[in-house]
Amino acid sequence: MIDYREISESDSKSFLDLMLKLDEETDFMMYEVGERSRSVQLQSDEIKKIISSNNSTIYLALDNKIPVGFIVAEGGTFKRNAHCCYLAIGVLKNYSGRGIGKTLFSKIFDWGDKHNIIRFELTVMCHNEAAVNLYKKLGFEIEGVKRTSLIINGKRIDEFYMSKVKQ
Repeated sequence: MIDYREISESDSKSFLDLMLKLDEETDFMMYEVGERSRSVQLQSDEIKKIISSNNSTIYLALDNKIPVGFIVAEGGTFKRNAHCCYLAIGVLKNYSGRGIGKTLFSKIFDWGDKHNIIRFELTVMCHNEAAVNLYKKLGFEIEGVKRTSLIINGKRIDEFYMSKVKQ
């Protein structure tokens, strides 16, 4: 059974391990293999910064207390955009197709209701059809295309900018 909860500082090592594993498994994450810092202290500092903010958080999906997925919501840093959160999500390949991503979004939307978040936004590589379809099912809409926003293995990659706005 998969458990879900907000991250704590004590998760620094296991969260870093998850991120490093995701970097190896997929080209859909931002970091390339070996690019991410392997410092548990830096990861701990980043988690502290996020959880000390009223409009940012990270939720984990755990299998036997080991993180297998995450969603991070980073809130705006000014009064004018404090109601917005930028999202990033990742789930290990062995756990995909089990509804973990959908549940992580549900957790973050519930959290957002309690923290006055009105707008959720994210970017997704245009060719990541499974993710685009999930986001659309969850109520996200494409706002535009970020042309050549990434270069992966020498290829120019476009991203969709998507948002979900609470009415």
